[in-house]
Amino acid sequence: MSADSLIFAFYGLILIVAGIGLMFVRLDPASYKKDNERYCPLSSINMGMAYTVIKTKKTKNIISLVLTSAGIAVMIYATQQ
Repeated sequence: MSADSLIFAFYGLILIVAGIGLMFVRLDPASYKKDNERYCPLSSINMGMAYTVIKTKKTKNIISLVLTSAGIAVMIYATQQ
């Protein structure tokens, strides 16, 4: 594998992990309040983004599917080079 393939494989792995991790995000207001008190005020940079951008379970599932699929596609592209 060349260096470019390893870089693409690394980016693909990041997308796959992000997509799978997003599957486990809880969207209910009680979870937001509990996480906000437990850790710190959640900004849009960390997991607070999931509460502000993703409002419904359907949206969460679609974004998770897109991230995971993109990661798999990038990994396949990296192995084909």
